[in-house]
Amino acid sequence: MIVQSDAMTHPESVVLVVPVTTNMSAMQFSGSVAVAPDGTNGLTHPSVLLVTQLRAIDRKLIVRALGRLAASDMNTLENQLARILGLPFLRTE
Repeated sequence: MIVQSDAMTHPESVVLVVPVTTNMSAMQFSGSVAVAPDGTNGLTHPSVLLVTQLRAIDRKLIVRALGRLAASDMNTLENQLARILGLPFLRTE
Protein backbone atom coordinates (compact mmCIF):
# COMPACT_ATOMS: atom_id res chain seq x y z
CA MET A 1 0.00 0.00 0.00
CA ILE A 2 1.65 3.25 -1.13
CA VAL A 3 1.25 5.91 1.56
CA GLN A 4 3.23 8.72 -0.05
CA SER A 5 1.76 11.78 -1.73
CA ASP A 6 1.94 11.78 -5.52
CA ALA A 7 3.48 15.26 -5.24
CA MET A 8 6.43 13.76 -3.38
CA THR A 9 7.04 10.93 -5.85
CA HIS A 10 9.64 11.26 -8.58
CA PRO A 11 9.95 8.55 -11.25
CA GLU A 12 13.45 7.55 -10.14
CA SER A 13 13.03 7.76 -6.36
CA VAL A 14 11.82 5.65 -3.47
CA VAL A 15 8.25 5.53 -2.22
CA LEU A 16 6.85 4.91 1.25
CA VAL A 17 4.73 1.78 1.54
CA VAL A 18 2.90 -0.17 4.20
CA PRO A 19 3.16 -3.95 3.66
CA VAL A 20 -0.07 -5.95 3.30
CA THR A 21 -0.67 -9.55 4.39
CA THR A 22 -3.61 -11.93 4.25
CA ASN A 23 -2.46 -13.48 7.54
CA MET A 24 -5.18 -12.12 9.81
CA SER A 25 -3.22 -13.09 12.93
CA ALA A 26 -1.15 -9.97 12.19
CA MET A 27 -3.99 -7.98 13.78
CA GLN A 28 -2.34 -8.83 17.11
CA PHE A 29 0.30 -6.21 16.36
CA SER A 30 -0.36 -2.66 17.48
CA GLY A 31 -1.09 -0.33 14.61
CA SER A 32 -2.36 -3.00 12.23
CA VAL A 33 -5.43 -2.19 10.13
CA ALA A 34 -7.86 -4.83 8.84
CA VAL A 35 -9.22 -4.26 5.34
CA ALA A 36 -11.90 -6.32 3.60
CA PRO A 37 -12.11 -6.70 -0.19
CA ASP A 38 -14.66 -4.22 -1.53
CA GLY A 39 -14.37 -4.20 -5.31
CA THR A 40 -12.33 -0.98 -5.48
CA ASN A 41 -9.30 -1.75 -3.32
CA GLY A 42 -8.01 -4.63 -5.46
CA LEU A 43 -7.95 -7.10 -2.58
CA THR A 44 -9.24 -10.63 -3.09
CA HIS A 45 -9.00 -11.72 0.56
CA PRO A 46 -9.41 -10.01 3.94
CA SER A 47 -6.05 -8.39 4.62
CA VAL A 48 -4.02 -6.58 7.25
CA LEU A 49 -2.02 -3.40 6.68
CA LEU A 50 1.18 -3.69 8.72
CA VAL A 51 1.51 -0.01 9.55
CA THR A 52 4.41 -0.45 11.99
CA GLN A 53 6.43 -1.92 9.12
CA LEU A 54 6.37 1.33 7.10
CA ARG A 55 9.29 1.28 4.69
CA ALA A 56 10.83 2.95 1.65
CA ILE A 57 11.23 0.88 -1.51
CA ASP A 58 12.56 1.60 -4.98
CA ARG A 59 9.80 3.09 -7.15
CA LYS A 60 10.81 0.68 -9.93
CA LEU A 61 9.40 -2.20 -7.85
CA ILE A 62 5.88 -0.76 -8.22
CA VAL A 63 4.43 -2.29 -11.38
CA ARG A 64 0.85 -1.00 -11.30
CA ALA A 65 -1.89 0.19 -8.99
CA LEU A 66 -4.28 -2.52 -7.82
CA GLY A 67 -6.93 -0.25 -6.33
CA ARG A 68 -7.73 2.40 -3.74
CA LEU A 69 -8.82 2.15 -0.14
CA ALA A 70 -12.32 3.22 0.83
CA ALA A 71 -12.41 6.55 2.66
CA SER A 72 -13.10 4.89 6.03
CA ASP A 73 -10.15 2.48 5.62
CA MET A 74 -7.90 5.35 4.50
CA ASN A 75 -8.95 7.36 7.54
CA THR A 76 -8.03 4.46 9.84
CA LEU A 77 -4.69 3.99 8.06
CA GLU A 78 -3.86 7.71 8.25
CA ASN A 79 -4.65 7.85 11.96
CA GLN A 80 -2.50 4.79 12.66
CA LEU A 81 0.37 6.33 10.69
CA ALA A 82 -0.02 9.57 12.65
CA ARG A 83 -0.05 7.67 15.96
CA ILE A 84 3.02 5.61 15.08
CA LEU A 85 4.96 8.63 13.80
CA GLY A 86 3.94 10.81 16.74
CA LEU A 87 1.98 13.26 14.59
CA PRO A 88 -1.37 14.85 15.40
CA PHE A 89 -4.30 12.68 14.36
CA LEU A 90 -5.65 13.71 10.99
CA ARG A 91 -9.35 12.92 11.33
CA THR A 92 -11.77 11.63 13.92
CA GLU A 93 -14.49 10.25 11.60
